[in-house]
Amino acid sequence: GELKEAKKDLKTAVDIDPNTNHAIKKELHLLTKHLQDTAKRQKKAAQAFFSFDNKSMSLYDDKEQELKQKKLEQQRIKKEKEDALKKRKLQWEDDNVKRMAADKNALSYDEWDKAKKKEEKK
Repeated sequence: GELKEAKKDLKTAVDIDPNTNHAIKKELHLLTKHLQDTAKRQKKAAQAFFSFDNKSMSLYDDKEQELKQKKLEQQRIKKEKEDALKKRKLQWEDDNVKRMAADKNALSYDEWDKAKKKEEKK
């Protein structure tokens, strides 16, 4: 309010006498620049305040991040288990091919798995 009043008064002084004191023109220029800078800062602050792109808007960001990490970890573990099972089934197929080549009966996956687990415990 007061700065705008001062600017108005300085403009009036310059309009009355264009050959006015250089100090008044300089003061008017500085005041105008200050008002422009203040307006820019206020605009930037308002944009930041009302910005919905701001990633830290949520009070629960840390909790959401933790849940996301847990979900990723669970997915990783599930994938590792699936890969291990695929690998184990390939071993079972290979063992059955070897058994059949040696004129032995093929084993079901469950029978083979029980036998392998007993061997691994030893």
